[in-house]
Amino acid sequence: MISIDFLNKVYKILDSQEYNLSFSPAKFKNYMLYCNGNFIGGLFDEELCFVYADSVSELLGQPEPVYRGYSGTAQHRMLVIP
Repeated sequence: MISIDFLNKVYKILDSQEYNLSFSPAKFKNYMLYCNGNFIGGLFDEELCFVYADSVSELLGQPEPVYRGYSGTAQHRMLVIP
């Protein structure tokens, strides 16, 4: 599943439950991804990443988490969406 397909699937599931996904610009052409105002991931160095959660890891086949963020000091444990 490619990133845009995954994001569309997540958006449809969340939208049907009245959740709100939004993006906010960050440093260095990155974007933060929020769900109802809570940080859940983003586009970092042109990769779609979600904050690490066991359920997301299982959905993706348990890939190795990476550290990504909008700056060198604001790094989060993330899962890259292929």
